[in-house]
Amino acid sequence: MKNKYIVSCGGWELIELGKNEEEAATRALEKMIKLKGEDLKVSPAIEITCLSDIETDFDLEQYKEFLFCPNVMANAGMHTHAKNFSELIVERNNL
Repeated sequence: MKNKYIVSCGGWELIELGKNEEEAATRALEKMIKLKGEDLKVSPAIEITCLSDIETDFDLEQYKEFLFCPNVMANAGMHTHAKNFSELIVERNNL
């Protein structure tokens, strides 16, 4: 069974289905790449909120997950971009 997730990153947001957070984030990133191409903005983390888990409990914080964006990029087959972005994040953290 697939769950419904809100996936957010770099100022964009998309509702996507997936068997888990990682699959939903990967599918959302792939769709946004097709839509925006090189103009797509990303951030180091991708925020995922599972809508399927929220029925009567409105404490949303417990349903959020954060994934490292370069890992999701690699899952989407963007290995060079994932490596470059990961290196950029490390460089900025060492400033």
